[in-house]
Amino acid sequence: IELGVGNAHLLSVGTDMDGPVSGFGRRFWSWLSGKAPLEIAAMQSVGVHRLSYSDRYLLSPYTLRLLSEVLKSAPGAGDARKEITLAFADRPREEPRFLHDTFPADTARREVMCQLVLGADVRLLTKAKMAHNRSLAITLKDGRQLTIHLDQGFGGWRVDGVHRHDFSASEAAQARAISVAVFGVSGDRMAGAPIAISVNRRAKLTHFGGL
Repeated sequence: IELGVGNAHLLSVGTDMDGPVSGFGRRFWSWLSGKAPLEIAAMQSVGVHRLSYSDRYLLSPYTLRLLSEVLKSAPGAGDARKEITLAFADRPREEPRFLHDTFPADTARREVMCQLVLGADVRLLTKAKMAHNRSLAITLKDGRQLTIHLDQGFGGWRVDGVHRHDFSASEAAQARAISVAVFGVSGDRMAGAPIAISVNRRAKLTHFGGL
């Protein structure tokens, strides 16, 4: 992260965001607000124009749930445009059964993500066409851009216990099941889940096209 984002704030999460998945998004933004108060406060005061998340390894149901919790809880982003870029999986898992398993089909994973974050522009690209960083780019309504780099993406947290998921159900049914699933998440006590925050104050508002 330090090499990839220059002199950004480099933070270690550890276990600070551990807890039930239903409150993960609120804990995420509350924790960031304590570490970078001016940046997060600007989201609320100025308003968010666009949220864009890119991750080559967002492959399992529980990581989709964590991302949806974060996007839905983002301060000042009630009417923000949401864009999510996923990569095609290299080796989909055969006969997946659990929330931490990989979706057997990329198209199903994309549709479930669309159902979890309604109105989002969700794309699938090859890994070669995506940046290596797993990051959330936040464009404010005054043109500034705040970028949150997650070193391990949402895979930096693990599901507590073993929880089944029915991958044979329809995408809509899967999304409903994921959105109401009750489970806890925990970070690595030793390594943490490094996060870096950088700000581009010279960014200009641009409109990003659809698929």
